[in-house]
Amino acid sequence: MPNLTSYSAAYIADARAKIDLQLATYHAFLIAAQTGEDTAAMGAARDAFEPVFLRNLVLAMDHYFDAIPPEAESRDGDPINEVRALSDCIMHNHHKFQSDGHIALSPSTTVLGLKNGDDIRLTVPDFKRLADAFFAEISERYPEA
Repeated sequence: MPNLTSYSAAYIADARAKIDLQLATYHAFLIAAQTGEDTAAMGAARDAFEPVFLRNLVLAMDHYFDAIPPEAESRDGDPINEVRALSDCIMHNHHKFQSDGHIALSPSTTVLGLKNGDDIRLTVPDFKRLADAFFAEISERYPEA
C-alpha cells in the first residue's frame, strides 16, 4: 500500500459516512436490545447490524496480515486473495464485489461465491466459512519458521 500524505475531501467524507453508518446501526441495535419487547424491531436491528459488523471483521482479518508483501502472495484465488479483494471492495467500492482481474477469483471456486457487482452482505455462517478457510490458508502458506 502506498504511503499517502493527503486525502481528497470526498475520500474523507466517504470514510466518515461509513463510520457514522456503523455507529447509527449499532445504536439502533442497542435500543432494540434494551427494549426487548418488540421482536420484529430486534430482528430488523440485527439484520441491519450483522452485515456491517461482519464486513468490519473482514477488514480486521485482512489487516492482521497486511504485512505480507503482495509478491509473496499467490494469485490463484485462494481465501487470502478473496479476503484481500473483499477488503478492497468494502473500503473502496461501496460494498460491491469486483474482482480486479489480476487474481483468479471465480464464483465457483471462492468461499463466498460472489460475482462481480454482488453486494457484500455476509451472514455469520458465511463469515465463519471465510474465516476458517482464510486462517487455514495463512497457517499453511506462512508457518512459523
